[in-house]
Amino acid sequence: GVCPIDLTRRESFLERVPHEVFAELRRTAPVFRHEGSGGGFWGLTRHADIRAVSRDVETFSSATQGVFYEPQGALAGSLLT
Repeated sequence: GVCPIDLTRRESFLERVPHEVFAELRRTAPVFRHEGSGGGFWGLTRHADIRAVSRDVETFSSATQGVFYEPQGALAGSLLT
């Protein structure tokens, strides 16, 4: 796939946030299909795209399946709430 790490695995983020992976995805594949162990999903890496999708609930929805987890490791203190 396009993404060099499995975004569905908690281990991908325990030691640190892989900022260089996200920077590369923003440059080369800002919207990509991620096929992980629990099924696939669309990944967005640019702020403008995330904002547009988040505001268009008629077109885009995670109502039937979404990714939810408790931040741990390097992510625990880095997420905005």
